[in-house]
Amino acid sequence: PLAGGGWRVPTIDELESLYEFRSSGIWAYPGMKYGWYWSSSPDADSTNKAWGVAFDYGHTANSPVDSSCNVRCVR
Repeated sequence: PLAGGGWRVPTIDELESLYEFRSSGIWAYPGMKYGWYWSSSPDADSTNKAWGVAFDYGHTANSPVDSSCNVRCVR
């Protein structure tokens, strides 16, 4: 956890709950920019991958952990 109040990287389920699909496209949680966001959920089939969500079109996928992605912390 991050210091100062219990902040942490969300699980994939928590991260997916931060966006909502609308007919005009994806509406992301206020303050979040479009792009990929990491979750704390590892890929069960690969030790070098973790799950993330694309906040431009709502896609969920696994990526290598050394990929550059955004992080949105929760508590």
